[in-house]
Formats: sequence, C-alpha cells, structure tokens
Amino acid sequence: DNMLIAYPDQVSMAEHNNLEALNYFVKNDLKDCFSIVHLLPFYPWTSDDGFSPTSYKDVCSDYGSWKDIEDIESQKMFDCVFNHLSSKSEFFQKALEGDLVCENMFHVFDESEYSTDEFQEHIPMIVRPRTDPLFTPFDFSSGKKYVWTTFSADQVDTNLSNINMLKYILESFFLYIDKGARYFRIDAVPFLWKELGTNCSHLEKTHLIVQLFRAIVDEINIHLY
Repeated sequence: DNMLIAYPDQVSMAEHNNLEALNYFVKNDLKDCFSIVHLLPFYPWTSDDGFSPTSYKDVCSDYGSWKDIEDIESQKMFDCVFNHLSSKSEFFQKALEGDLVCENMFHVFDESEYSTDEFQEHIPMIVRPRTDPLFTPFDFSSGKKYVWTTFSADQVDTNLSNINMLKYILESFFLYIDKGARYFRIDAVPFLWKELGTNCSHLEKTHLIVQLFRAIVDEINIHLY
C-alpha cells in the first residue's frame, strides 16, 4: 500500500471546498497511485495547524463537511488528537466558568497545591517535546488554577482517567469508524496518561488505552488494518 498524507486544506480548486478538491485530485490526478489517504486534523481548531481542536466530532466548515470526507474513495486514515483539546473548546470554557464536571475532564490544580515543594519536584521528571511551561495558569471563576499543557498554553491536556472525557473520546472514535476510517494515528500517544511522580511517557496505562481501542473494534467486528 502507498499512503498519501495530506492536510485537509492542501489542495484548492475553483468553486469547490478543500476536501472536494482533495478528493478530485486523488481520484483523477493521482489515480491508482495511493490506496490510503491519511487526513491530518480536519476538525475546527485554534492553533498548531489543526492540532488544537475545539471538537473531536466536527469538521472545520472552512474545509467542507463529513459528507466530503465520506466521499473520499480511498481507504481513510484519521488523526486522533486525543491527548489535548483547544483552550477554546466548549468543555474547557465551561470548566473556566465553574462547571466542575468539565473541570475534572482536564488536569487542573489549584494554586496552593501547585506551589508546594513536592509538586514542583515532580515537574523535572516529566518527559515532553516542548520547552515552554508544562503547567499554564488560567483564571477560573473560583480563582487562578494551573492546567497541564504538554504542548502549548492553547492545547489543554485531556484527563483520560475521567469517565466523562473517556466517554467523549470513545464516542468520537466510534464516529470516525462510522464515517469510514479504517486506519488511525493517535497523536502524541506516548503522553496520553499523566501521573505525577512518573516521567509520564509510555506509562502502562497509556498502552492499556491503546489496547482498549483495539479490543473495542475487535468486539464490534470492524476490520481495521
């Protein structure tokens, strides 16, 4: 198999949206060259070229629609940006407004906890691919709190130990299968599970999350390659 990796806005065509143009390009100009199209994040986003999605379940209207993605005739691979959401996402904005259910969907620490010597000693242990601060201060309705942001202040890490966040992620995963995806790339997969006191890289529970995705598709008898 040959795989074409493309940003959703990489191809333009008069009187067509980007995803329609990409499909035309693959179907005609690249006919029989590629059997798989790997779409980089096509979700609505605020930064990092799409890797800061405001929603896992929507298609950025600037690119097109779910129908345009379903119409791509090649086998499809989606990017699953499950490590983080945009700070402008609905869930995080509700958290800032005081919704504790949403706040618990992220890794949030109050100022008194964050400022302790024990907490600060944990930070140098954590492996990450960025040099900006690991924890970003945000003004919540109840006061300043610190939020885990592995990649940037706009990319707020999801808490996969929280049942509501895990449910949202799995619902999104089911949606991708329903829309025709048969291959998946999980972005930033080594860092999915966060646990203070560890290096937070390739922890056992990170691998269990990946196994969970595999077990689900096996159980529903969907053939993923």
